[in-house]
Amino acid sequence: MKVGICHKQGSFSDTWIKYCQEHGISYQLVDAYRYDIIDQLKGCNVFMWHFAHHDYRDMLMARPLLNAVEKMGIRVFPDYETNFFSMITLRPFGPSVTF
Repeated sequence: MKVGICHKQGSFSDTWIKYCQEHGISYQLVDAYRYDIIDQLKGCNVFMWHFAHHDYRDMLMARPLLNAVEKMGIRVFPDYETNFFSMITLRPFGPSVTF
């Protein structure tokens, strides 16, 4: 198994990298914004991207890319069902609180 990780310093990707290193899981860092992202993922069985909901670039890029990669047969995180769950907003606490 090989995991493709879209790394952003200070995000969950730091934890994913550490986990892979500690457990001997093969991984490679990929840049989801490069034109050759599909080529970067060749040989990967899993693609993980902790995209930021407050970054318009991530919001424009992440869901379509994750869905396309999933359709290619590569497991993704978050997948189609779970990437919308994190956008639930609790109005009693204000519009900026998301889970």
